[in-house]
Amino acid sequence: MGVKSRKSGDANAIRTLNQTEAEYKAALERVIARFRAQFGPKLPFYIVLTGLQGVVNNGVAVATSTDANYAVRRIQMEVAKNTPNVFVAFTSTDTFFDKAWMKLETTTVHYTQPAYNQIGDSVARFVSTIQYDGTPPAPRSVKTLSLYANRSVLHYDWLSF
Repeated sequence: MGVKSRKSGDANAIRTLNQTEAEYKAALERVIARFRAQFGPKLPFYIVLTGLQGVVNNGVAVATSTDANYAVRRIQMEVAKNTPNVFVAFTSTDTFFDKAWMKLETTTVHYTQPAYNQIGDSVARFVSTIQYDGTPPAPRSVKTLSLYANRSVLHYDWLSF
């Protein structure tokens, strides 16, 4: 099972014109294909939609996302819709500013632990429902892989059950 979670890097590449939307889509499709080439063609792949970005203003994280964030989210949904065994497992990353689940950093792109807990819980429930009819498997290992696409390194968390 592959779980793809990526926050700002993809949107930033599009926003700064270092990557087009079509290039991002092709890169995402290549990542899925590379995992499936190594782990089998029917490998389920689960996407956590890209969140928003922002800044800290008077001690409060404020969303300042551009259209690029929404473009990445749209592409992730398109790939899931049009690729067999690819699912969007979590969509609510765009609500994390409202929930104060963003770290108070100069540029706010990182989630707080409660946000990661919510993602983990929600993805696990989604996967167990889709993959295992409500009976989640016991995990055997967790690995982190770095896969290369275009000029940038894309980091993906790989959970193996």
